[in-house]
Amino acid sequence: MDSEASLQLSPVWCLRQQLSALGDRTTRALLRAVLGVSLGGIRVEGAHRLTAIPDPAIFALSHHNAYEALLAPAALMALRGGRPVRFLVDWMYLELPLAGALLRRGETIAVYRKPARWRWREAVRRQGLRGASATDRALAALARGESVGIYPEGRRNADPWRLAPLRRGAATLALRSGAPLVPIGIDFPARERLGRLPHLGRMVLRVGEPLSPQQLEESLTTELETALAHLARKFTAT
Repeated sequence: MDSEASLQLSPVWCLRQQLSALGDRTTRALLRAVLGVSLGGIRVEGAHRLTAIPDPAIFALSHHNAYEALLAPAALMALRGGRPVRFLVDWMYLELPLAGALLRRGETIAVYRKPARWRWREAVRRQGLRGASATDRALAALARGESVGIYPEGRRNADPWRLAPLRRGAATLALRSGAPLVPIGIDFPARERLGRLPHLGRMVLRVGEPLSPQQLEESLTTELETALAHLARKFTAT
């Protein structure tokens, strides 16, 4: 790709971003700190597309590990000038001491589907289940003009070569809200050398063209799967 389409998120780049859409100075500092963990190891291909995508939009990312679950949303927000993206996140991540605090500042939408790993935390999940569903909360955010992020594979996928079958959640949000669906494939170049996905390391985010729910309708999940597999350099599950 040419230099306009590929961007390295170096420490200098992170410090220079105004992040004007984030009014809270502490949140801006935390966002820069999270990106600083990568030591400039994030490259974004197709970053120019993000400036042309208005809110609300639905960003659908491939998913591999907890490392990217923090860095990819932070990179996406920084590339959008600090405009937040409300990611649907497993509720147990929000209970972690440091990462949970960072995720809560991003106004994530907790998903309470999985039972607690420790029984004494199950009460937290039951309390969350009493409220509106994650889908309804995401649709309400989209109706307010807020963008949403989702991992349509529904889980961390450790397969270095194959995309997991997509769930219909991303397509449902797009079809019910009318918001465009933006595929973002995440790739770890070291997998070619290691034969597996690394837990840490250099990461590539590839931003695809938005998919229109009005034009694709019933084929939206299939089109998203094809786009994500291409962007993440993987085979589809089917």
